[in-house]
Amino acid sequence: PWTIPGIIQAEDYDVAPGNADGVTLYSTHPHLDKALRPTGDRSVGIVKFTKGYVTTAGELEDTNQWYLGYTVSGQWMKYSVQVAESGTYQIGGHFACGFTNRTFSMAFAPGIKPVTVPVPTTAGYQPKVEVYHVFEKVDNLAEVTLPAGNYVMTVMIGEAGETNKTPGLNIDYFSFTKKP
Repeated sequence: PWTIPGIIQAEDYDVAPGNADGVTLYSTHPHLDKALRPTGDRSVGIVKFTKGYVTTAGELEDTNQWYLGYTVSGQWMKYSVQVAESGTYQIGGHFACGFTNRTFSMAFAPGIKPVTVPVPTTAGYQPKVEVYHVFEKVDNLAEVTLPAGNYVMTVMIGEAGETNKTPGLNIDYFSFTKKP
């Protein structure tokens, strides 16, 4: 499992036995069948950074990394996580977001309130670069209070009830930082 606090790579969600749909991932997007995952498993749009990817400041991104792309609302992925210490955690990550008002939610277990995470747009920072290739590292987008233990974290793209709406969101990783 991934450890909280820490970084969780978005492309490394859990893999179901036989890559069965609807167990550790769900998507109606056509990229589901393209086997873009570095491991060769079926995936929901795993993409490698190339030399055209930059930060909002215009710095080149490392090309030796992958991200979760081609996301659509209603798509979800599951991640096995271990919360090392009870507490309140700030959620952040490394994102490219082509529009305003885009979100994803995180759910951990019954009794733990799910959290909606708003992602700021990266549009307009680098006008000569495709907006989905402009990434930004951001911290403290939302907070979640978690007891210590093992959980399955479900990340759902978009707002509850939305399906197949392109949210314009690419995710490299999620970060969790414990508040003092």
